Amino acid sequence: MLAAVVIIAFGCGTVHNNELAGEIPRPRAHTININTATADELRELPHIGEKLAERIVNYRETYGGFQRPEELMMVDGISDTRFRNMRHLISVE
Repeated sequence: MLAAVVIIAFGCGTVHNNELAGEIPRPRAHTININTATADELRELPHIGEKLAERIVNYRETYGGFQRPEELMMVDGISDTRFRNMRHLISVE
């Protein structure tokens, strides 16, 4: 009986640290190469819409690609926070 009360009071799911911070856990199946990805592929990244994906592609074509993932923040619209939310999902291979 006490166990049932504890489950009801505290829930029955596991809470992860990132869920407490309001972040949604994302699977890490593969990374997206920001030097070769199409605009559609870039839109798979969190908070990257059509216009921002096009800006990434245009920046890459204008400046010859990205040497480091952090250079993505040079694209208008990619803030430090936005970059940190997607860093684990991108590569520059």
